[in-house]
Amino acid sequence: MPVDDRDDLFTPSVRTGPAAGEPYHGSSLIYPAFFGGPLALLPFARRSAEQLNLPDQDVLRVTLVCLGSLLAVAVAAVVLVRNGLSERAPRLAVQAGGLLAYAVVTRMMRGAQRRHELRQGAFAKLSFWVGLAACIGLGIAQALVLALVLAVFT
Repeated sequence: MPVDDRDDLFTPSVRTGPAAGEPYHGSSLIYPAFFGGPLALLPFARRSAEQLNLPDQDVLRVTLVCLGSLLAVAVAAVVLVRNGLSERAPRLAVQAGGLLAYAVVTRMMRGAQRRHELRQGAFAKLSFWVGLAACIGLGIAQALVLALVLAVFT
């Protein structure tokens, strides 16, 4: 029996798309999110979203999730400090906000990341020094924002 090459059975289900760059694997984004907060997560998540060829709307959503999480951190820090719970409350709020942003961002990129893996795409390694620089640099910026918010609202 002759085989028809035009049959759907012989078309690959995973097609090679435009050449994607090397995004960071979603599991490696937890470190800057936990140690640096949502602002330290932002550049890595945004780069990964762009390298995974997510639509511009989704890249914007990733950015808004990180910035919205920073806003939630500021509100939580104000509430916690006003109630006099702990001196560590702002730091715990930053860590919780970073982990929340991480959970949402990795959920948003899950499908694109799996497609990238199926295409045998490589992932960039999140360097210790780059992650540390982001945690320190963006962590300082985040701390200044929180200090300003706490000074105004408490």
